[in-house]
Amino acid sequence: MAQSKFQFQNPVLTKLDYAINEDYNSESPDPKDLPLSMQVQVSRQEEESAAYVRLIVSVAEQNPAYPFFLSASMVARFQWNEDLPPKLVDTLLRQNAPSLLLSYLRPYIAQITGAGPGNPIHIPFMDFTHKDTAPEQVAAPEQGV
Repeated sequence: MAQSKFQFQNPVLTKLDYAINEDYNSESPDPKDLPLSMQVQVSRQEEESAAYVRLIVSVAEQNPAYPFFLSASMVARFQWNEDLPPKLVDTLLRQNAPSLLLSYLRPYIAQITGAGPGNPIHIPFMDFTHKDTAPEQVAAPEQGV
């Protein structure tokens, strides 16, 4: 089996914020009831056939309706062969890259939320194929992260 023409370098956890809401005094909510949001940012480096992709995941919100708030960010550099069609590269950056980054973030989120009150949050598989999850184009990160 041959390696893919689309590769990545070591993903880096760039941010992890977790705070228990001390004003929350209800039972632990069903994890399915907690709001979950994701933001994808892509910074392309066309001259190098590369891009940095950042995935930002937020669980719950910073308000008394939720027992905690969590926000985590992971970034990795993705590279591809120049012979890959541009449309395929766009799809890989929009769908495959955030899916891979989410697989690296899941254990961090489960471990951190499991150390607090209630059960750990296990983020399900997510569908990054919808147009409403189009990545935000951003400037290149400083020093690669």
